[in-house]
Amino acid sequence: MQLLKKLRGMVNIEKAYNACDRAMGMLKDYAKDPDAFTGEKKEELDEVFQDAEEAALRILALEGQKNWPGIYREMRKNLATMYIDLGRYDDAEEQCEKLNEYGPVGRLDSEEMLEKLNDRRTGKVEEDKAPATPS
Repeated sequence: MQLLKKLRGMVNIEKAYNACDRAMGMLKDYAKDPDAFTGEKKEELDEVFQDAEEAALRILALEGQKNWPGIYREMRKNLATMYIDLGRYDDAEEQCEKLNEYGPVGRLDSEEMLEKLNDRRTGKVEEDKAPATPS
């Protein structure tokens, strides 16, 4: 039983990326049509998000112990994306602030996420930002 608990707590980077990708895909659909997520579908979304968040936070808990700055930056960007889609804007903003600590690439990621956050807060949809097609 102890071994099973220990294995559950292990850090698996690939599993974390996969969990975040799955959650972000579902959350993108949720952001487009929240009313479509009821009952079992909503429960599945909650579970998928919780797994992704826990996996990302487990990796981020190793900051200062492991030299994985690119992985930490990507996990923070993933969390910011998921939090924005869930409407957890304060949590997203916190991740954006921490992204700034990862040099020029982190600052670019932060700016991108803050723009997305601002758009979501003001009700601007992503389609509004798409370039116009020539007629």
